Amino acid sequence: GLNSPFENGWMLPVVFSFVCNNNDFANENVCFGEAWIRAGTAQTPKGAVSFIGNSNPWSHTRFNDAAAIGAFNAIRDGARGMGNILNAAKLEILHEFPAEIAYDNYGDESVEFYFYIYNLLGDPELEFWAAPPIDVVVSYPDTLPQGSDLLEVLVTETGGTPVEGARVGISQGDVTLGCGWTDAQGQARILADFADDTTPVDLTVTGAGVFPHRDQIDIVALDGALSLSAVMVDDDTDGSSWGNGDGLVNPGEDLELFLSLRNPGGIEVHAVQ
Repeated sequence: GLNSPFENGWMLPVVFSFVCNNNDFANENVCFGEAWIRAGTAQTPKGAVSFIGNSNPWSHTRFNDAAAIGAFNAIRDGARGMGNILNAAKLEILHEFPAEIAYDNYGDESVEFYFYIYNLLGDPELEFWAAPPIDVVVSYPDTLPQGSDLLEVLVTETGGTPVEGARVGISQGDVTLGCGWTDAQGQARILADFADDTTPVDLTVTGAGVFPHRDQIDIVALDGALSLSAVMVDDDTDGSSWGNGDGLVNPGEDLELFLSLRNPGGIEVHAVQ
C-alpha cells in the first residue's frame, strides 16, 4: 500500500488524479485514492483529506484532460468546495463533447460514462485552503440574556478590515439554531429560537481562507426577561385596520399588529407597554 511513505502530518492535501484506474473503490484491493484517504489516524495524521479520480483502467485522455481543465478552471475562479469542483470537472466534459452524451450510443466514449467513473472520496462540502488561512477577530457579546432571539457577530482581520462572506453558525446543546454570512461590513445577524434555559451557545466561524474560530457564549438568567415570539399582521377592514386582508404589509394600508411575548425569566411580568 501507499500508507508507509506518507510523512506529511497535519499538512493534509486534497488530491486530483485525472488518469486511469486510480479510484476503483469497489475493487477488493485498496485503490490509489483509498490509500491517500485511509492513511494515518486522528492521533497521527497523514495522507489526504479528499481525493478526486476515476475508476476505469482504460479511460481516454481527451475526457480526462477535459475533466482536469474543468476542475482547475473552477479553482481559478474561486471554487474551493470539493463537490463543486467535481461537478465543474464533469460539466466541462459535457461542454467539450456535447454530441457524445448517451452511454447506449457511445459506450466508454460517452459523457455519461465519464460522469459515472469520476468520483470523490471524502466530504463534498469540504473546502480546502489555497493559501495560508488568515486569522480573524470575532466580536460578539460575552453573555446573552435568557430568552434571546438574536445574535450579532462582527468578523474582521487583525488589522480591522471587515471579512465578507464568513459563515457564522450557532448551536445550543445538540440543537443547531441557525447560521448567517457576514456582509461587506463584516457583520452577521442571526435570528434563532434559543432554548429557555441557560445552556451555553456554541459559536463557530468559518470561511474560504479563514482560520476557524470557535467559542461559547454563556446564557444569563434574568428575572422577567421578555422576548418577541410571534407577530401577526391584521390588515382587514375591521377595527382600526384597512387593507386587502392578505396578512402582509403592503403600501398604503393601515395595520394592526398583534405581538406574542414569552417570558423565560423567573418572575411574572405585568402591565407591559
